[in-house]
Amino acid sequence: MIAWLTARTPEFREAIEFVVIDPAAVCTAAVRTERLLPNATLVVDHFHLTQLANLALTKVRRRVTWELEDRRGGKVDPERANRRRLLTGRERLSDKNFVKMRNAIVDEYASGQILSAYLVKEELRTLLSTVWVGGDPYLTRHRLHNFSSWCSTRTSPNCSPWPRPSMRGALRSTRS
Repeated sequence: MIAWLTARTPEFREAIEFVVIDPAAVCTAAVRTERLLPNATLVVDHFHLTQLANLALTKVRRRVTWELEDRRGGKVDPERANRRRLLTGRERLSDKNFVKMRNAIVDEYASGQILSAYLVKEELRTLLSTVWVGGDPYLTRHRLHNFSSWCSTRTSPNCSPWPRPSMRGALRSTRS
């Protein structure tokens, strides 16, 4: 990618306003290396943001299990048995499956950390859906503000891996 960009004229590179990337560090580095694209705003697509949210939720689930059980979760542990449900979008779960997952996790883990991480993931998906369904800029800004405020006021480690307000560029309508 760096070689391809270097082969382009400076005028071509300066005219690029947005670059949609995979959030991997190597992609970011390629775009930012030697300021090849000085005017470009990096944008992460919705798929990759949701993937990062699911990864953060998985890390919380594993950490909580390890702290409470002093071992990896097994098939009999509610958070392990419900791991696929936790990663599934709420609208894709039947009410019965959602209630079953929620009750099992709430009953077993009084701290609410896993459920809280799930709610953050779903709030991020709600925020991203604002752009997906038509892009009402006021609603998008409102949901971004609510999401960012909610995460920034949490002292729990659940919110540390979540995107911060700098994700504004990701809220452009980039569908994968």
